Amino acid sequence: MLTGSPLSDRPPIAIDKVRYYGEPVALVVAEQEYIAEMAALQIKVDYELLPAVLSPREAFQKNAPLVHERLAEYKRHEEVYPEPGTNIANRTKIRKGNMEEGWRNSRHIVEVEVSLPQSDHAAMEMRCSTAEIRPDGIVIIHSTSQSPYVIRRAISQSFHIPLHKVIVHTPLVGGSFGGKAALQMEFLAFLASRAVGGRAAMFPRAMPVI
Repeated sequence: MLTGSPLSDRPPIAIDKVRYYGEPVALVVAEQEYIAEMAALQIKVDYELLPAVLSPREAFQKNAPLVHERLAEYKRHEEVYPEPGTNIANRTKIRKGNMEEGWRNSRHIVEVEVSLPQSDHAAMEMRCSTAEIRPDGIVIIHSTSQSPYVIRRAISQSFHIPLHKVIVHTPLVGGSFGGKAALQMEFLAFLASRAVGGRAAMFPRAMPVI
């Protein structure tokens, strides 16, 4: 099962290959936080070091290691055009005006190379999700997300659950700026609940994922 948008390119838990720092490789379910912490500390993982790409410039090189070897096989949810055999998930070309004429008529030409550090949205409350699978098959999801209908559809499609049996609750969101659009915790919460017979499970909590 692969998740993600606009390409379904990410398993909820890494399979065979870890593609980024912090990708979940194990899920711990426990009744108490301290038990989850103790259990997570007992997990040992052996990694085989692989060549890495650490910048967009490296990723564009012809001999760069491929992050996704099966890029062309991923399901597309939007109009994107992956380029198989590369690290390019989509290429958008924008052409406007006559560039040659623009250069000729320019008094000065300034070339600048700019790089910026990574950034992310910082909401006041933590991202969190809970899932419960009731005996009648109804799935109840609570998530601090701006995308309740996307969560509903994704859980339904990924786990083959009728759409009307997936109910998603979200709190009031102060702003919809994209930082709470992505899905992953919801899948992990569902998997955790399913692993314990449908009991309510919360993610993240303590150290359930390493």
